[in-house]
Amino acid sequence: MVNLDSKEYLDYLEIQDHQEDKEMLDPQAEKERMVLMAKEVFQVQLVIEESQERMEHLVFRDYLEHQDLRALQDHLVYQDTRDLLESKEILDSLVLKVLEDTEDHQDLWERQEHLDLLEVRDPKD
Repeated sequence: MVNLDSKEYLDYLEIQDHQEDKEMLDPQAEKERMVLMAKEVFQVQLVIEESQERMEHLVFRDYLEHQDLRALQDHLVYQDTRDLLESKEILDSLVLKVLEDTEDHQDLWERQEHLDLLEVRDPKD
């Protein structure tokens, strides 16, 4: 059993075959058909070339954006590293200052203890 849609399609193909046969008999119609086909091929080629140019442009733009992002990322990493180094230097200087202050206090305490011991040994002297 043949599907109605496929029967209609087969009828359509048969009509197309007969129409092509008629055009084959007429050289002028064949020439016009060939010119139309050539124009269609040319149009398709133009569309393909435009699409390729557009794709190349998009790819290049993506490449530039990637380069910009990479440069920004490198700059941020450099900035972070520099900030960390500066923070480390600041912390180091603060630690040294605290250590110096602690040593100064320690020296003062030791001197005070020494003086206290001297006073305890000889209170009337």
